Amino acid sequence: MPSEKQYLSKVRTTQGKFRESLLKAPPICKICGMNIRELLVASHIKPWKDCNDNERIDFYNGLLLCPSHDAVFDSGYISFDSEGNIIISELLDKENICIIRP
Repeated sequence: MPSEKQYLSKVRTTQGKFRESLLKAPPICKICGMNIRELLVASHIKPWKDCNDNERIDFYNGLLLCPSHDAVFDSGYISFDSEGNIIISELLDKENICIIRP
């Protein structure tokens, strides 16, 4: 049985431009302050699938997050209000909230 398959897939051609625009601001995770540029993820506030082409590259529709916080954000366990304050889902228990709020 082969261990690889070849697939045809869509590629986000503007993701690099979007990420570069976010990295021009202080390149740190919005939550924990991690500043390793190579690891920071350019996250869309309004999900990519719901955006038009302009929103997909809009600096104001994005934030930089470390990989762990990006995963928690994408899964809906955290969000942000209109002022940029973190909102934590009630689905997270106290142990996991401590990980999000160091």
